[in-house]
Amino acid sequence: MKILIMAGGKGTRFYPLSTIEKPKQFISFLGNQTLLQQTVSRVLKLVSYDDIFIATNQAYASLVKEQLPLLEDDHIIIEPMYKDTAAAITYGMSYMSLFEDNPLVAVLASDHMILNEEQFIMNLKQAFDLASKGSIITLGIKPTRAETGYGYIHVKDQTLNEPQDVISFLEKPSIEKATEYVNNGNYMWNSGMFILSYETLKQELKQYQPRYIDVMNQLLIVMRETPKHSLSEAFKDTFDLFPTLSIDYALMEKTNHISCIPVSFGWSDVGGYNSLPEVLGISDDGHTTNTNHYMYIDSKDNIVITDDSSRKVSTIGINNTVIVSLNDELLVCDRNQTDNIKHLLKRLNNS
Repeated sequence: MKILIMAGGKGTRFYPLSTIEKPKQFISFLGNQTLLQQTVSRVLKLVSYDDIFIATNQAYASLVKEQLPLLEDDHIIIEPMYKDTAAAITYGMSYMSLFEDNPLVAVLASDHMILNEEQFIMNLKQAFDLASKGSIITLGIKPTRAETGYGYIHVKDQTLNEPQDVISFLEKPSIEKATEYVNNGNYMWNSGMFILSYETLKQELKQYQPRYIDVMNQLLIVMRETPKHSLSEAFKDTFDLFPTLSIDYALMEKTNHISCIPVSFGWSDVGGYNSLPEVLGISDDGHTTNTNHYMYIDSKDNIVITDDSSRKVSTIGINNTVIVSLNDELLVCDRNQTDNIKHLLKRLNNS
């Protein structure tokens, strides 16, 4: 059993807490560990460091090394450019095949939070067992609300921890559609976690995305002839031949060999500030904060985050607002407009 952790995202939705130079997977939201460190600690309950690989890009390789000093350098897979998740997974699992023939791999994100880790490990063991028989397994999260920020998986039955046939993958819906999905009961949140063998990946790509197989075979020639620390630069031109597609669109929406295990283990993709209440909790007045020194009068439903837990933050008559206080930066944002943070970043980068 091997683990491939995807750690190349830019995490721009958490500006200024996270930046392009240090995305959200490399910062801490709860406790002393960063999201990446939490992800590794979680899977170490099932595998060893020798079984863990981190896929990232050159800009973040030093952060991975800094935060995971026990991980061998050759277990850091450096992508030469961003080509979306289908290329990243194809390359990552091909690289892992140099260490073990036909590795059985769980592909996980580096920036998710899971509260019930014991249940997560049980479901991961279950998924590995099923995937060893040639299936692709995904973990579908039982929804707790109508959420427009996640994709959904339509399954035949929502019974927890029981593998189900996948009827379809669905893109992020409108609030009306999301409400319909949750009320129906047979729609799971798409966690983006996939468990499959390298041979299964190759067979499915050969059928649905043969271009990926062509590029992969070219990359394998280079991999076998080039020192691992030089790979990123050595096959930059070849890697660029990968189509830029998500793994969902490239493969998971097309294959007939995928099953979904409906699960419930306190999962959040920590996709933006509005996801923090389910991670950090909510006070009686609806506030979510990581500081013990937030004072307020006539204020409700605020998210208050600071990089110094001893810093005092106070509000009067402020409601439904994100307030992020750092040493030299301050963000104040209506909670209904957090999607505009990406537009703010563009302006800041151009100023």
